[in-house]
Amino acid sequence: MNKIIDFIKSNGYKEETEKNSEYRSFFKEGVSSIDISNDEIVLIGEQGDWLHLPINYYSLLGALIHHRQLACDYVA
Repeated sequence: MNKIIDFIKSNGYKEETEKNSEYRSFFKEGVSSIDISNDEIVLIGEQGDWLHLPINYYSLLGALIHHRQLACDYVA
């Protein structure tokens, strides 16, 4: 999970986790927010959550690229 969080932060997301939340929340202007729990990664848009992924670095990377949520010059 640390690799996933490092990746998200390296690509401009800021953590905005509420106290005592089961999810760690990350926000970046212009793209979907990302929530991470021990069980899943959730992408959240303006109208709610739209993608649930397993805790897997490559699943997240592929989903962000496929749905154009990650800049072409992303930091791995």
